[in-house]
Amino acid sequence: MRVACGSDGNGRGDGASESDIFGRVQLARVIGRVVATIKQDTLAAVTLQWIQPVSTSGADAGKPLVAVDRVGVGPGEVVYFITSREAALTLDEPFAAVDAGIVGKVDWVDVDGERRLMADDASQSTAASVRNRSV
Repeated sequence: MRVACGSDGNGRGDGASESDIFGRVQLARVIGRVVATIKQDTLAAVTLQWIQPVSTSGADAGKPLVAVDRVGVGPGEVVYFITSREAALTLDEPFAAVDAGIVGKVDWVDVDGERRLMADDASQSTAASVRNRSV
């Protein structure tokens, strides 16, 4: 996936913000997997990932959270995710109780024509982040 934004956020130069049109794309780095032996039936075959929201530069941007993963990603990979009610739409059963869902894997992020975040950059910083983080 390629995430690209112009100076006004939508790449069109018309002053309208991308978030006004499509909502905000949220980026995160997968920092681990969550294993739960007992969970709601609607989540029985669903992988849970521990993700750290990041900025387009790869810096941590907020608190880590758990997200359902129907894409099949692993530690160190950069993903984009959705939250709120829409997160359950990533599942076969759209009435599951989830707060965040991984929608896709990010290969790189371009902002104003500059490549700011590449998957390889994030995986290198994940090893250090995981060593320094206590859960």
